[in-house]
Amino acid sequence: MEVSYASDANGKSYLYILYADKNSPAGKKGLNRGDDEIVAINGDAISPMTANTNVQKVTNAIYNSTSVTLQVRRP
Repeated sequence: MEVSYASDANGKSYLYILYADKNSPAGKKGLNRGDDEIVAINGDAISPMTANTNVQKVTNAIYNSTSVTLQVRRP
């Protein structure tokens, strides 16, 4: 799975699914590119990401773990 940050006009950043292989756990759960905003990782709220959000913590949780639990918001 790949993720991407997007910022709004107020400087707040949001984390979105960029890619989820259809055979991966994320893909099998139906996560969609661009549509699904990640709002929590392992139970820690991250959205919107502000100066108080530890971006390194988010990055480590996604890329340095064998598994993570994501909470997503769908449009």
